[in-house]
Formats: sequence, C-alpha cells, structure tokens
Amino acid sequence: MSAYTVLAEFYDKLSYDFDYAKWSGYLYRLLSGHVGPSARGADLACGSGRLTIELKKLGLDVIGVDISPQMLNRAAQNAAKERLAIHFIQSDMASFKVHRKLDFITCANDGVNYMEKSRLLPCFKNFYRNLSSKGVLLFDISSEHKLKNILSSSVFFEDTDELTYIWNNRQLPEAVEMELIFFVRQGANYLRFDENHIQYIYRVEEIEQALLAAGFRQVRAFDFLTELPSRPDSERIQFLAKK
Repeated sequence: MSAYTVLAEFYDKLSYDFDYAKWSGYLYRLLSGHVGPSARGADLACGSGRLTIELKKLGLDVIGVDISPQMLNRAAQNAAKERLAIHFIQSDMASFKVHRKLDFITCANDGVNYMEKSRLLPCFKNFYRNLSSKGVLLFDISSEHKLKNILSSSVFFEDTDELTYIWNNRQLPEAVEMELIFFVRQGANYLRFDENHIQYIYRVEEIEQALLAAGFRQVRAFDFLTELPSRPDSERIQFLAKK
C-alpha cells in the first residue's frame, strides 16, 4: 500500500508531540526578513495541514499541497474545525504549478527526503519557477546522521486503543526503507494494513549544490529551530534559499 494511505487517519494522533505553533513561528521568523506580513505562499507536502493552519493563523496567505488524497481530506477537516478557509491541492511537489507567482514555499517534516535522487534537481527547479523574483524557499530534511545512526535498522512500535503499529527500518546504500504494519481495531477484531516509505539520505553539500544549480542565489543551512549553522550531528537541518 502506498505511503500515507492508512497512516493519514491516525497521523495527528501519532504526531501528538509535534509543536506546530513553535514550528510555524520559527518559519515565520525566517521569512520575516524577506517577505511581507501577508505574503502569499504554498506549504508543500502539507500532510494533515497542521502546519499550514498555523501559518495561516500568523496572517500568511497560504495554500496546502500534498500528493496523498487521504492526507488532504484530513487537512480540509482540520482547517474546517479551525474555521479557516485554506485551499488544498493534490499534486506532486515536482510538478505542482500556480497561476500567480508565490512569495514563499515551505516544505516541512522530511518532504524533501521522500524525493528520489534523480528528481531532486527537477523538483528544485519547479520550486524556483513557482516563486516570485524575490521569493524564498524553506524546507527541512532529516539529516544523514539521523537516518544512518538513529533510524537505520531500528524497530519502533506503539499500541493504542484504536491502533497498534510496528515500524521496521532497513538501511539501503543511499536511503532508509520503512515498513509500517498497522493493526486497526474493527469491533472485536483487528485488520492488518501495510505501508512502505523510503526516505533518501541527503548531505548538506548535495542539497546546496542542487539549489544553486536550480538557480537559487542565496542558500543557508541551519541547525533546526535555530539560525546557527548545521552541525555534523544535527538531526534535522533547515534550509533557506532565496531566488
């Protein structure tokens, strides 16, 4: 089963420890020196829309984009609960297109890690095309250190009243393959579903070179939630690229 099919229903409950308000505030501060307070942008790989919603609350004119219809359905429900009018679009990151250029693009929580190596540069070129002349791109990745030394060949699990899942990781040469096995309660029984995810390992220099090749002229890599340079042991790395 493709990624984020079954997981969409339970994603918010399983990511209960994500501080989206803090995350959005961090992105807003990074954007503030480059775009106006009501800037227009897109949150790519938006998932259940929790970060998109927080960016909207901060006054940004933002749309959500994701390839998973199940996640977009969850995002629309979450926005409706907050009484926010947010337009959500189903599209692949490498091919999405807007009719009016964007002031900013965000892509949070490993969206770029899901991009195959051969598609990274075309994806960045597409981001560049969709941005205005002074547009800003913000995205983060799980670092090489995290994928190789923390997630690789590990097993995680969680057991709740509605769901039990087992998350098995396997190290590949330039990626980590993730097998998620779900047991979903249906009355007195459990139904089993399987999803497969692959996150590709990217080095800071590899990302920087691809961004410059795509046309971006200012590229910075931060240790996540700071404006300090990324470190070899950073688990999450935040990139800022300016057109």
